Amino acid sequence: MYHVAGTHIVPGMSPEQQRKAQRLERPATVAALLVIPYLLLTYYLGTEPGWEVVTDVLYLLLWGFFVAEALIMLRLSPSNREWFKRNVLDVVIIVLTAPVALFASDSFEALQCLWVLRILDLLPDIHRWWFRITVLRFAFIL
Repeated sequence: MYHVAGTHIVPGMSPEQQRKAQRLERPATVAALLVIPYLLLTYYLGTEPGWEVVTDVLYLLLWGFFVAEALIMLRLSPSNREWFKRNVLDVVIIVLTAPVALFASDSFEALQCLWVLRILDLLPDIHRWWFRITVLRFAFIL
């Protein structure tokens, strides 16, 4: 269940912690939305000479952001256990898409599609900051 103030809010946060957590919402939403162009680049141009390096760098930047966001939230959260309980999906995505598998297997691309779930996780922020989500838009995004 999301806090009405934002998706990064954990019960028990002080007002200062809530403000710091809310500052992460827009960058997290932008990073989650950048996953779609990244996946398209990887699918269409990922094996072309020169583009493989670009997609690998983009991958490392996106994954690094997700890890940094999780670490910042763990530091801000009054209870790490509560944060883990409310963000199981984020932790699973970070672990399953770790860059170790990036260089180990070609079938890793299927796991990268899990990043799209971050968009669904951040829909309340997208709804609040960028556009109102109607039932039709929500169905299209889903």
